Amino acid sequence: MTTRAVRVTRGGRVEQGGSTEMLSRSLAAASQVLGHGRTDGEMLRQDRRRDERGLSKADRRSCSLAGFVSIDCGYSYGNYTDSLTTIFYEPDANYIDTGENNLTVADSSWLAQVQQQTFRSFPSGTRNCYHIPNITPRRKYLIRAAFFIGQRLPHILQFDLFLGVNKWQSVQILKPDWVYLAEIITLANDNYFSVCLVNTQSGTPFINFLELRLIDDSMVFQDVNSTVSLVLSERYNVEFNQWIRYPDDMYDRIWYYYSTGNSINTSYTVRTLANDPYEVPSTVMQTAGAAKDNTTFSYPMDDPSTGITNPRYYFYLHFAELEYLPSNESRMFQVIMPGDPNGATIAPEYLTSSHISIVYDVAIEGDITYFNLTKVATSTRPPLLNAAEIYIAVELTGIPTYYQDCMFAIFLSRI
Repeated sequence: MTTRAVRVTRGGRVEQGGSTEMLSRSLAAASQVLGHGRTDGEMLRQDRRRDERGLSKADRRSCSLAGFVSIDCGYSYGNYTDSLTTIFYEPDANYIDTGENNLTVADSSWLAQVQQQTFRSFPSGTRNCYHIPNITPRRKYLIRAAFFIGQRLPHILQFDLFLGVNKWQSVQILKPDWVYLAEIITLANDNYFSVCLVNTQSGTPFINFLELRLIDDSMVFQDVNSTVSLVLSERYNVEFNQWIRYPDDMYDRIWYYYSTGNSINTSYTVRTLANDPYEVPSTVMQTAGAAKDNTTFSYPMDDPSTGITNPRYYFYLHFAELEYLPSNESRMFQVIMPGDPNGATIAPEYLTSSHISIVYDVAIEGDITYFNLTKVATSTRPPLLNAAEIYIAVELTGIPTYYQDCMFAIFLSRI
C-alpha cells in the first residue's frame, strides 16, 4: 500500500505537502422517524400536502435555482416540499417513461421517510435510464440515489448503477429494512445526466429517489475533474447522534453519526475561512471525539461494488479545537497511515476548521488500512476528530453523444 500525497489545509491555505460493507451507505430505516410506510395512495397525497405547507413558491423556486434536482421515484401525485429539509421534490414521470410505480409495503415495525414510501421498479428491459436535462457543463454535481424495498426478499437483490455508459457501482440489497444510499461527485461533461439501472439477472432493479446537487464553488472537491469522480464510501459526523444535511450543509451532503466513546462539543460557531476547499458546516464541526491518546480507525479497502481491484482512496479529515486551552496546555498529534510513519502534524485552531487530505492507493487486493491519530510527546491533550469523508476514485471515460446514449438505452430496453 502506498501513500500518494498528503495535504494539510487551514482555511483553504495549503501549509504542508509531500509524497508520502459496501459503497452504498446502509442505515436502518427506523432512524428516520418521519412516518410509517403507506399502503394507500390518498394517505401519500396527504403526506405531501402536509409537507408542502411552510415554504412559499419563491422559496421553492430558490431551491431549484440553487441547482437542486430532487426526484421522488414511483410517486405521481404532484410536487411537494419536504417538511424536514425544506427541499422541493417532484414526481419522476418527466424524467423516465419506463418502469412501474409501486407503494412500499413495509412491516409495521419499519418506519419510512417520505421519499421511501414509493419506488419505481423495472421488471422489463436490461437498462432503464433517467434523463435529467438543464445541467451546467463543466460544473461539479453530487448525485445520490436511494433504495428501500421495505419487504422481505427470497434472496439477495443486486443490480448495477450507471452514469451514462460508465458503471457507477453495484447495488446489493441485503436487508429489506435498511436504506441503501449510493452517491457520486462528478463533473458534468454535457448539459444532461443519464442515470441508469441495469438488470444483472439477480432480481428486479428499483429506486426510491434520485437527487442532484450543484457544487457551485470551483474550490470545493478539487480532486474531481473530467477524468476522476469520487464515489462515497463513508461520511462521518463524530459524536453528534443525528443526520446532518441541507439546510445546514449547502450542498446537501449527508453526515452520519459516528461515536468514539468520548465526546467534546461547543455551542459556539466554528468558523470556515475564505476559500476553504471543504466547507464543512459549523453544525458538523461543533462536536468531536477524543477518546484516547492514540486513536486508530480501520477500514476495509477491497470493496467490490465499483469493480476496481486496487482502488485509490481519498481521505478528507476535518479538525477544530473546541476547548479553550490555557497557555500551558496544547493539543498536537500526527495523522499516520501505513507507509507514512512520519505523517502530517496537526495542531487544531480554536473554533477554526482545519483539514487534511490523503490520497491512498491500495496495492494488495483484500488489504485493510487505517489512519491513526497519535499524540506527540509535548501535547497535553489527546487527538480529536470532528468529521471525516472517505471516497473511492472512479474514471468515467466513456462520453457518448446524447443521441448515442438514447439509442443505446432503447436498444438494451428491448432485449
